[in-house]
Amino acid sequence: MQKQILPVNGWTLIKYQPYKEFIAPLSGEFLFWFIVLFSGLVAFIVLIYWLTNRTFINPATEFIQHIENCAQGDSGKIKPTEDWRHWFHVVEDIFSQNRSLMQQLKDKNADLDKLVKEKTQDLVETSEKHQRDYALLRSVMNAMQELIIFSDSEGKLIGCNLALEKFVQQKEQNILGLKACELLPQPMCASLHELSQQACNDSQQKAYQRVLKTSTQTFELFSRQFFNESDTLLGTINIFRDVSEAYAIQNALEKAKNQAEHANQAKGQFLANMSHEIRTPLNAIQGMMYLLAKTSLNKAQDQYLSNAETASKSLLNLIDELLDLAKIEAGKLPLFKTDVVLDQVIDKALKLNVGKALEKNLPVNICIAEDVPQIIYSDEVRLLQVLTNLLNNAIKFTHQGEVMLTVEMLSIANEAHIQFSVVDSGIGIAQEKQASLFNAFTQADESMTRKYGGSGLGLSICLQIVKLLGGEMKLTSEHTQGSTFSFSLPLANVIADKDATISFQLISVDTHLSSSLVATMAKHNCTYMPLANLSELESVICSTHDNDVLLLNVEQVEKLAQQAINISDKFKLIVLAIPMLSEISDNISLILEKSDINWIIAEAPIYRVILTQIEQALNFEEGDKHAIEGGESEQLNQPNLLLVEDNLVNQMVAQELLQSMNANVIIANNGQEALDLLAENNIDLVLMDIQMPVMDGLTATREIRKIAEFEVLPIIAMTAHAREEDRQHSLDAGMNLHIAKPVTYEKLLSSIKSLLVEK
Repeated sequence: MQKQILPVNGWTLIKYQPYKEFIAPLSGEFLFWFIVLFSGLVAFIVLIYWLTNRTFINPATEFIQHIENCAQGDSGKIKPTEDWRHWFHVVEDIFSQNRSLMQQLKDKNADLDKLVKEKTQDLVETSEKHQRDYALLRSVMNAMQELIIFSDSEGKLIGCNLALEKFVQQKEQNILGLKACELLPQPMCASLHELSQQACNDSQQKAYQRVLKTSTQTFELFSRQFFNESDTLLGTINIFRDVSEAYAIQNALEKAKNQAEHANQAKGQFLANMSHEIRTPLNAIQGMMYLLAKTSLNKAQDQYLSNAETASKSLLNLIDELLDLAKIEAGKLPLFKTDVVLDQVIDKALKLNVGKALEKNLPVNICIAEDVPQIIYSDEVRLLQVLTNLLNNAIKFTHQGEVMLTVEMLSIANEAHIQFSVVDSGIGIAQEKQASLFNAFTQADESMTRKYGGSGLGLSICLQIVKLLGGEMKLTSEHTQGSTFSFSLPLANVIADKDATISFQLISVDTHLSSSLVATMAKHNCTYMPLANLSELESVICSTHDNDVLLLNVEQVEKLAQQAINISDKFKLIVLAIPMLSEISDNISLILEKSDINWIIAEAPIYRVILTQIEQALNFEEGDKHAIEGGESEQLNQPNLLLVEDNLVNQMVAQELLQSMNANVIIANNGQEALDLLAENNIDLVLMDIQMPVMDGLTATREIRKIAEFEVLPIIAMTAHAREEDRQHSLDAGMNLHIAKPVTYEKLLSSIKSLLVEK
């Protein structure tokens, strides 16, 4: 149907055409084009599919498969086309890098897991340790009896221990944040506040301490800063320690100490008095023996007198030992080192002990190495004291065998030392008893005191003396096997031996000399000729020299007379070897006097000292004992001496000694008489005793010094008071010198001369 509007009249013209006529041509044409278009579309789709499938889907499928293979680690199954090769390689590189990164990540993860595990373990251990430490700290704090307070910088309590809880009767959690002053008594509070503030403000972080007392207790307070781990100040730790008992003990000890000091002073005074009472008669005895020695005596009497002098010195040594013990205990034992003739010291020690050895028929031998110097720098009195004690003990505890004293040189740490050893074959000392042997008043067995006697002081004093001399003492012993006591002394100043002034040849008949003595003789250019009997002597006489010395024993002297062997003018000196302390018969003395040869006595054991005796005898003319020893000392020039002494025997002895020195002596019986006599006489020097009636020596000296005329008058204390403090008292009173009794001629003369020269 078509519709058309007429322009003339506006009518609408509708034209109808049958459907079949209209649609038939259209349907055919449409169908054609539809088929054409559909076929083309199908062909296009097929083409597109084929192209897509070839260029994208298949490569993409292979690419996806390749990705899956690469993911599984197998990248070589599919070979890509040329266009896709680049992407395949990219994927391979990506997966390779990914696998590498994954491995690294895995390794890192494993390391991290391990580190985390270690850190976790460390944290666990640290936490456990902190818990243990805290528990331990709390346990220690709570176990302590001291009151422990932790306070901050404002003085508030931030911690405490169980003791403080009990002291304030409150639990810790109830008092945290409170100030200590709210809990403690006032004395404790004030001290705590002051010390904790000082500690908090102290940049040097030192501890503060104070002792304080409450009404019932005494405390020591310690206060110091404490910090956290970053060194931030947290406050102070304060500790109250109850020292009430300790202070009570200290007071008791102080009281006991004072009592002990008073007792020690009493003991010292007792020893001083005892020393004075014994020294006074001993001074008279030794003075009388000295005066007796100046008379005409034969050689036998002279020998007896020498032994008596030795015995008196032994008694004096015993007194000195008691005084030395007191000095050692007080740490005041003095040393006086000088040049010491070693042989003389050994000879004195031997003579002091030989009597006991003779009673036991016990030989005592001396062996001195040839390199031992004759003169050493030491304290002669102390060295003699040690040797005397050791020899005395060795002889006391030895019943058979021998006692040997050896002296030799040692090198210790490249320094020269001289070693003395006393060896015996006695009862020995068990190992378990040796440690206490050097204690005062101690012996190896207390039963020994009853059996052997002795005070038990000797070894203790010896050990202390050796230590003071810079040496050390050793003991080697076994029970029943004998003992060896040895001590070594450093020789800081070794004094060279003087050359012998004369050489000689010593001819001995049936008398053995030790190898050490023979070696010493050779060192001094002296020769030694041993003979078995007198028959050999006759052949030697024809070839003797100017300085030949004949060594005989008593038996050989008797045979010499029996066989009528003429030795006159053949020998310069005869040395008679006899046992120590033995008697010489008048017959032996007569035989030797008839020989017209000077003779001397050598007591056994024969050792190096005999060389000095021979040299002295060869160098001086025949005379009495004192002339052989060097002659009388130079006399005084008739000074006027005032002797102030209350003991009549000591007056007589001192007067004889002083008059033998060519002095004029005026005697006063006490200090008051001395003052009176000084006013009446022209006195050059005063010899003053200390302990006297009416007026003692110290008071008299002070009174003398008050007189202007006598301010410089020489005054010598000559007293039985022998302690160092006694000497100091004399000097403090105004005396010039202090001489302890017994007084020797030489000591007295040298002292007087020294002061008169100064005057």
